[in-house]
Amino acid sequence: MDRTAICAKTAKGLDELSHRTHKLGFRLRQVLFMLDGNKNAAFLCDNLAGDVDGMLNELLAQGFIEIVGAAAAKPAAPVVAAPAPAAAGGAGPALGRDAFERARGFMVNTARSYGGVFASRLIDRLESCEDADALRALADEWFIAINGSREGKRDAPDLMRKLRAALN
Repeated sequence: MDRTAICAKTAKGLDELSHRTHKLGFRLRQVLFMLDGNKNAAFLCDNLAGDVDGMLNELLAQGFIEIVGAAAAKPAAPVVAAPAPAAAGGAGPALGRDAFERARGFMVNTARSYGGVFASRLIDRLESCEDADALRALADEWFIAINGSREGKRDAPDLMRKLRAALN
């Protein structure tokens, strides 16, 4: 898939996420979940583990996603955009060092508890975060890792509320 392609979920993709109608595997569902009509294929390939390009092509071929545009290769002038609304609130206030360490520890510990070995790459990236904005940028992926287990599905909404409170 073209790395500048921007994909969005189709009605079939939304149905799969809501009802598991087509019984997609865990990794395909993760990639499908991450598609929001704003992120390009390069972002997904660079930030998710595995053959994301192959998974995007498979989702496209099966009708779960559609290409809705392409990211500009090089903008003519610097573009200042509003931060994308991330699950934990997008860019937010700076945190003191103690609050940042608590929030990062919370994300690492819950990813380890609920995501296990499948979250190891995410845990490495969380541990290398230097500020709250870096944690906020990983909130969507963290939520997917939590939501990947039975216990996580049950606890994920409450954990996300706790994360939002810790990061704001």
